[in-house]
Amino acid sequence: METFDNIAHIEAWPAGNVIFREGEQPRGVFVLYEGSVDLEFSARNGAKKALRTANPPEIVGLIDAVANTPHTCTATIRTESKIGFVSIEELRRQLDESPALWLTIAKYLSADVESCWAEMRTLAVAR
Repeated sequence: METFDNIAHIEAWPAGNVIFREGEQPRGVFVLYEGSVDLEFSARNGAKKALRTANPPEIVGLIDAVANTPHTCTATIRTESKIGFVSIEELRRQLDESPALWLTIAKYLSADVESCWAEMRTLAVAR
């Protein structure tokens, strides 16, 4: 997180604001310092489905930024939040200059995947 602290542009965001929408090309990543962000996706039938809620110290939009693919979900501020933004250009520059940062990125991506698996287990039990 310290690496992002030095390069992130930090702002307060009110509840209800959309950080990014599903299908948009990523502009960067969002470092969550305070508050929470709801992540939702479109089901095959077009209905909006809750994926999970992101909480500090998560980095929202990281998978899409690293893969350079459109966002797979919509991120909406749940509670007033303090969020740092790192442009995709700055993220790539940092990754080029500091290969060790890839390990940090891998840890965040791994935690993100584990969180999704935990949500899937919860859904499987609820059936």
